[in-house]
Amino acid sequence: MALTDNLISYWKFEGNSNDSIGANNGTDTTVSYNSSYGKIGQGVNTNGTLSNGINFGNNSILNSNGCL
Repeated sequence: MALTDNLISYWKFEGNSNDSIGANNGTDTTVSYNSSYGKIGQGVNTNGTLSNGINFGNNSILNSNGCL
């Protein structure tokens, strides 16, 4: 089984919060992307402010039901 098998969404955070395999794109609010924030490629920084971040909406397919 490959790591990518059965994924619903995959966000690379390479300059944006677009879903690389589906249609679950995020909406950025005051975030920055840079290779210094990530372990593989880029990562995202929200500066620790609650009003900043990425909104993925209220999509039931992304509901983990408490399971991560």
